Amino acid sequence: MRVAQSLTLLVAVNTFLNGSTRLFSSIGGGLMMLFAVLGLLYILFKIPFWFLSATKLDTGRCIN
Repeated sequence: MRVAQSLTLLVAVNTFLNGSTRLFSSIGGGLMMLFAVLGLLYILFKIPFWFLSATKLDTGRCIN
């Protein structure tokens, strides 16, 4: 989980500071870069919850 978060944070900071990701550069490149960074930060926030849901093996219910 920490590796996934580290890589996501690295890409987000690199995108924000360097603008190395050029998405739709002819149509508001700065705005699209900001959306890309916000998307990466959202993914950074969701990674622990994805790992938590992947490790749930039993829901605690007993079906008779």
